[in-house]
Amino acid sequence: MICVALSDKNSLEDINKFKLAELRLDMLKLDDGEISEVFSKNKNLIATCRETYYSREERLYILKNAVSSGAAYVDVEIEADAEFKKEIIPLAKNKNCKVIISYHNFDNTPSKDDLENIIIESLKDGADVVKITTFANSTEDAARVLSLYCVNRPRPLTAFCMGDAGRITRVACVRLGAPFTYASYSQATQTANGQIYYEDMRYIFDRI
Repeated sequence: MICVALSDKNSLEDINKFKLAELRLDMLKLDDGEISEVFSKNKNLIATCRETYYSREERLYILKNAVSSGAAYVDVEIEADAEFKKEIIPLAKNKNCKVIISYHNFDNTPSKDDLENIIIESLKDGADVVKITTFANSTEDAARVLSLYCVNRPRPLTAFCMGDAGRITRVACVRLGAPFTYASYSQATQTANGQIYYEDMRYIFDRI
């Protein structure tokens, strides 16, 4: 499945065209009522709010609003403090909202052992889906991330790489067992380095 990352308000007009969409709430900057409305009307959404514009408390409030309003998934960074996780994860479980524990490394790809430890920690935190996104400086980095699919996991894993060397992993991960991969809404609205445009991603999947 392709998850389309939506980061500007105009893109919300097409929200029902996608089987799954990630709302980058740190970029969309919706007010309380808009968040409640969009998540209550659409049941195919991931709520994500990265550490950019909002404070910790504001991000927690925004994510709790999205979860309470009907988000299908909530993305919680593995680096989030324990109290942050204690407030959002039990609420998500209570609301039948799946928890994505995510790890992002925008510089490089850690060792296989480090990646495995990240998966273990994410599962201990209560992940329903573990997300690992690293920067591939080489094809070896990309191969190391894809090798994570060689192990049977108790919960779904979506792991792929940023950067030109990692672009292939954004397609291959789904073929190896990831429940979904991420694509950009348009050529101009990438939310990560190397992210593939949705229409291009769909074209690829239709032919493999």
